[in-house]
Order: sequence, then structure tokens, then C-alpha cells
Amino acid sequence: MEGIIYDSRLLLTTPATPRHIDESVVIIDIDEKSMREQGRFPWSRSKIADLVTKLTDAGVIVIAFDIFFAEPEVNPVTQIISEIPNLSKQYSLPLAKIKQQVDADTKFANALAKNDIALGFLLTDDQLAAHSPPKKAAFYGKMLNMQTHK
Repeated sequence: MEGIIYDSRLLLTTPATPRHIDESVVIIDIDEKSMREQGRFPWSRSKIADLVTKLTDAGVIVIAFDIFFAEPEVNPVTQIISEIPNLSKQYSLPLAKIKQQVDADTKFANALAKNDIALGFLLTDDQLAAHSPPKKAAFYGKMLNMQTHK
């Protein structure tokens, strides 16, 4: 019933003139279909760098991401070197040379540097959070947990 009333109210208050669609703004959504075609999310920064490059080549002027890129992507060469500590110099020197070439974060950073990009961000005050007392609700929750475990 609430949905019917809501739809009726929108129909009554929406202007009768047809809306003009501005095709200069396009939203590219990472949805279920994208993940079926491209693989699980989060995607490699290398794949996202390729997307940025393709969008730029297609004439896109500004790209905005509503995604956090909070942690660095693990470089496979760094992982190999760290997991095999006794890697001989015969292999470690060539691996060190290709380390930068396969670094997805570097590829992504280079693609971002060539374009006007807006990235998602989060504002926090870590110093304030580290020195402030716990919130009342968090403290109360801990007390409840202690009482239930007696």
C-alpha cells in the first residue's frame, strides 16, 4: 500500500514535460554482470588501469571512483622473494628488474596521472581516535559481554 501511495505522489508531483537525458554523463557500474565477465571483485589495479586507459582513449574527460583503494596490491615478485628467503642471486637480480614492470599499483598510478581522476576517500582523525576514551555504547557492550560469560 505504501508503495502505491508513493508512486501516486510521484506521478502527481512530477512535471508532465518529458525529461531531457544528458548523455554527457555516464555511470559505469561494477555490477553482478561485470563480475561474471571480469572475475571476482576487487579487481587488480592493473585491470582498473586498463579500464582508465580505455575510457580516456574513448574521450572521457573526467573519471570518478566511488571505491576505496586503501591497501596496496601485493606485487607477485615481492611475494615470491619473501616466500623464498634463500633465493639465489641468479634469480633474485632478474626478479628485481621485473618487479616494477608487474607492479599493479605503479601501473594504476601512471594511468591516474595521465587523466583527471577523482578517487573515493575517507576523512578520519586517527590521532584523536587513538587518545579519546571509548564510546559509552562500546564500553556498555563490553560490560554486557562480561556479564553473559559468568
